[in-house]
Amino acid sequence: MQPEHDTRAWPVQLALGAVVTLFVGMVGVDLVIARRVADRTAEIVENTQRSVELLEDLHSETFQLARSQLSASAVDAVADRLRSLALKYDRVADDIGERHEWDALRALTEQMIAGARAGHLQDLRARSEEVDQRIDRLIGINRRAAHVHADEIRAAHRQAILADGTVGAVVLGLCVAVALVLRRLLARQRTLFAAHIALLDERNRELDLFAGRAAHDLRSPLSPIRGYADLLSTGAETPAEVQQMASRIRTAVDKMARVVDDMLELSRAGRPQPGRASARAVALEVLEELEAELRGATVTAEISDETVACAPGVLQQIVRNLVQNAVKFRARDRALELRIEGTARGAVFAFEVRDNGVGMDTELAAHAFEPHYRGRTDREVPGHGLGLAIVHRTTLALGGTIELHSEPDRGCRVLLTLPIAPPI
Repeated sequence: MQPEHDTRAWPVQLALGAVVTLFVGMVGVDLVIARRVADRTAEIVENTQRSVELLEDLHSETFQLARSQLSASAVDAVADRLRSLALKYDRVADDIGERHEWDALRALTEQMIAGARAGHLQDLRARSEEVDQRIDRLIGINRRAAHVHADEIRAAHRQAILADGTVGAVVLGLCVAVALVLRRLLARQRTLFAAHIALLDERNRELDLFAGRAAHDLRSPLSPIRGYADLLSTGAETPAEVQQMASRIRTAVDKMARVVDDMLELSRAGRPQPGRASARAVALEVLEELEAELRGATVTAEISDETVACAPGVLQQIVRNLVQNAVKFRARDRALELRIEGTARGAVFAFEVRDNGVGMDTELAAHAFEPHYRGRTDREVPGHGLGLAIVHRTTLALGGTIELHSEPDRGCRVLLTLPIAPPI
């Protein structure tokens, strides 16, 4: 079955891998494009702003050169400033048309410097007007270039959005495909699970029928055996040896009947009957029922009146097995002290059964809920090691929890929780 499962799962895994890869790639591409656009935008804005500032400064210097009668030293100072501005503008004049206009403007400024030194004021004014025209054309070129660059940036953004939309559509398609495949797989799994549950229910019913038939078949020969043993033990002329043997047969028959009953209860423990049971009433009823076995023991019961979500017979079996377990493993050198507490804790009812019996070490306590596990004791203890196993299996089947804590020669403490029945 495993290879078939893997064969069906690999397309989903591949699609999920593709979704993750495309998503990471889309984020990476967006980051790269955003970074480049931001750098390019900053560069364009800075160049445009710097070009306009340099042209305005250049216009101011040429105006001063053309409109004023400057000394030779003042002309040299203006010339130095104009050449400095020209060097700066050279770095930002990167467009072909702009470069042509700038070269012409730069030549005009050199001519104006020469004219200022020669004192040709009339010629300076004429060239100043031509300088103004070329400066206006350069400003226009920069503005048009800024619009072109802005269009390029918008185009880059549109391409990025288109790429994101394409990748997003692919990712969405893959997600839908994965969802459809997963839906089919889940539907198939639910179908298989329902079929498996139905098969288990059918097998459990067959096991219940088998357990009932087995118990009946095992009890059937025990009844006449016990009847003959009773007949032999009550006969007036029956020898004492025969009566003693008949008594042993009757004891063995009773033991065998208890084994059959316990095995039947263990098989049914995983499917307890639903219902409602009063925790306090059931516990007190069990203590009254076991009064003879508890003779000489100190029993304390503090149980709140809550309704547990199980049939009364099921709760009786749980409490009875816990109490009988404490009775079986009571200490020889002291009277049994048994304490039963029960209280509500939220949506569950917590039972605690504590005794001062022989107890057990950690290793034995770890196996206490295993069927037929008796542990190591220094004496023969009646029973078949099924009581705690039945309690454990029944508690878990009811949706509860159970724990056992014990120390040698200090007794045991069993903690279990059961769901509280909802109000009617």
